[in-house]
Amino acid sequence: MVTDELNLIKNTNELFVNNLEAIFVIRNEKIISCNDYTVNLYGYGKKEELIGCKFNKLLVDKIDMDIDERKKFNLIQKRKNGENFFSDTTIIPSKVDGIDYYITIVRDITNIKKISDMIEENNLSYQNFFNKNPIAMLLIDYNTLEIKKANNSAINYYGYSKSELNTFKLSDITTLDEKILLKGLKGLKKSEKESLHVKQRLKNNSIRDTEIFSIPLKLNNEKLCCIMIKDVTKINKLEERVSFLQYTDSLTKLSNKDFLLELLEEKLKKKINQEIYILFIDLDDFKKINDNLGYKNGNYVLEEFTNRLKKSVSNNSFISRFGGDEFIVLINKNDSDNKFKNIVRDIFSSMEKPFIIEDKYIYMNISIGVSKYPEHGKEAMDLIRNAEVAMNKAKEGEGNRVEIYTSKLNDKIRTDFIYDSYLRYALEYEELYLNYQPIINTKSGEIIGAEALLRWENDDLGNISPSTFIPIAEKNGTIIKIGKWVLKKACRQNKRWQDLGYKPIFISVNVSALQLKESNFYKTVKEILDETKLDSKYLELEITETVYMSYSAKINENLKRIKELGVSLAIDDFGTGYSSFSKLRKESISKLKIDKSFVDDVCSDTHNKKITSAIISMSKSLQLEVVAEGVETEKHLKFLKGKSCDMYQGYLFSKPLEGKSFEKYLKK
Repeated sequence: MVTDELNLIKNTNELFVNNLEAIFVIRNEKIISCNDYTVNLYGYGKKEELIGCKFNKLLVDKIDMDIDERKKFNLIQKRKNGENFFSDTTIIPSKVDGIDYYITIVRDITNIKKISDMIEENNLSYQNFFNKNPIAMLLIDYNTLEIKKANNSAINYYGYSKSELNTFKLSDITTLDEKILLKGLKGLKKSEKESLHVKQRLKNNSIRDTEIFSIPLKLNNEKLCCIMIKDVTKINKLEERVSFLQYTDSLTKLSNKDFLLELLEEKLKKKINQEIYILFIDLDDFKKINDNLGYKNGNYVLEEFTNRLKKSVSNNSFISRFGGDEFIVLINKNDSDNKFKNIVRDIFSSMEKPFIIEDKYIYMNISIGVSKYPEHGKEAMDLIRNAEVAMNKAKEGEGNRVEIYTSKLNDKIRTDFIYDSYLRYALEYEELYLNYQPIINTKSGEIIGAEALLRWENDDLGNISPSTFIPIAEKNGTIIKIGKWVLKKACRQNKRWQDLGYKPIFISVNVSALQLKESNFYKTVKEILDETKLDSKYLELEITETVYMSYSAKINENLKRIKELGVSLAIDDFGTGYSSFSKLRKESISKLKIDKSFVDDVCSDTHNKKITSAIISMSKSLQLEVVAEGVETEKHLKFLKGKSCDMYQGYLFSKPLEGKSFEKYLKK
């Protein structure tokens, strides 16, 4: 939020320079920024005296700033010395990261107000102000709009001589039709509005935005009107610039989230019969660029990606930076799906070229989620949300994937949300427990170890599969707390079995990447071993092949320190990832567990048979022990014995058991 607020202030500062209007940025009714002219207008010594003050403190009559669209006010305001002045105040709301801000522009119209009041009090006194007044003023016939008289300021403003102006009607030097202009002036006479906004044409043919104030007069039985002209061209451009900044991303100059939502909502209100594709695009692992190469290089990537996106998308499509590293493209479907497919293809093709950062070639992937109007929603936020859901599904792949939204994706999100909510309290409510599956010596048939397997049973949800809740725990971070509980529970259970006099076995516990990325994880392992008094040689930690191959420096350090504690390390699900045997020589791994998917078909599938045989053979040559998972038949076991596989686990011997049931096997 702080970064977005600074961007808002930075953008508004562009408007601050050389402006003879006071400009404020307001949040929570307080002034957080203002320009130099504000100090002069309000009579303060420096801007710091105003920053932090409530804007209403400057007003005689307080106003409610909770508005959702641009609004003008005629307000009496106070200078520091207590003097009041009349103001024309424009307030433009802006939302940044969900926070409401208000760009406020204040013009001093005290002179115009004073002249108006004096003329109304005494029609004759206008002559003292008319000729020498710095405000451009015209005296016109109320019925015909003929200009009867112009003061020197008006002559200088329009560029015409006095005699030339006296030949014109007011409608001759405006862009409005005479009837419309008359109607507007009558509205001023009836006090329906305080001023009239009119475009006027000067002698040099330039068009200026003006605000007209009108006071009716009756001189020599003639119905006249004293017109005061205030040039507001600059202030209008200023307000347009504020609106532009409000709806434009400062870095990429693309339209921002607010403009996208308004545009899409407007399109959908028209109930168009045309289909619209919404592409939600995310730069994969963009955070790593900011973290490792700095925000300056991160900004370069965003700008460069914007340029590539513009080249990939057709002219009549719309691109928006939705926030951070997220972009949205709206595509109108004109003739066929080919246009959509071609754009997606071109976007992916644009990513084949590397980003050159500090003479390094950085390749990046993107994930694209797609929703379609009206098939996937009829409200703007629903369509965007569904496209984001599809994008998150695409991110589950290996990069550069596109996913089309389906209702099943939303069902999964709702289910995951429910599981997430319950899982956060599962430990506290003692809903988690461990089962233990025996690990058997293939030659002797004896139990030599056990794998601790986490289970969850909830009164409302029933038994939830680990394949469902463990990814959720990793996503919401509760795996750290749960993982520590599992490790302590398993070590305590193993020590208890030893204290009961059973033959010592090792206990194998799965650990996640998040646990291994904690800089002090090895300390956690040591503390648990010390607390439970379990000898480290009876503890084994399992990591997946994927985690092993993608480890960071922190993971490497933890593995090294854990090995130094005397704890064994095993790679789980070996064969499903991308490990190489050459790497295994250099690391602290002592055991491989062959994934169940290979063991299932080892007797019938020649390919799986060869892979399993190769894993066992290579492991032996590297002096690594091998465990086969999912052994369910005597044929499986016979094959594994023939290949000298060291250990196995599976339903052939026993399903996972709770602690007391497991003890029965230990007694045997």
